[in-house]
Amino acid sequence: MRQVIVNTKSYVVLVLLALSAYLITLFLALFCTPAPLANLLGLFALLAYIATLVPSIYKTVFPLFKNSKSMMFLLKKRRYIGISAFYFGSNYGLLMLIQKNINLLDPLTYLEYFQGISILFIFTILAITSNDWSVKTLKHNWKTIHQLTYLVVFFCLGIF
Repeated sequence: MRQVIVNTKSYVVLVLLALSAYLITLFLALFCTPAPLANLLGLFALLAYIATLVPSIYKTVFPLFKNSKSMMFLLKKRRYIGISAFYFGSNYGLLMLIQKNINLLDPLTYLEYFQGISILFIFTILAITSNDWSVKTLKHNWKTIHQLTYLVVFFCLGIF
């Protein structure tokens, strides 16, 4: 059995990122009374998700600028940004369940909210497999799984 070395620094950064994201959200929710907390969480989830897609698209469309500092930063922090998108999206979903009083036992609920449930399901898979152990264990399949992120784009387009 091979031993997997756990990088504690990356987990500390992840926890700090999640905690700071929640604190920023709560701060904005207190001072931005017209926008409910769920809307802010949904906006932050969308912005974080877009930030994970930008480096790949930018490298493909503008290959001359692929080594810019901002793109390199986004590439280095893509995993953390993606996990924060999951945090924001899952909390948005939970608040929507509470606000709209959605009955999860009703099969029609899953038809009505298919896009949102599908996005959250894909984000969950991506978040669960966003670690070094999954990359080493799944090898080529990891990349295939993480290409599901491009499917979310089509679900997001259907929401608007």
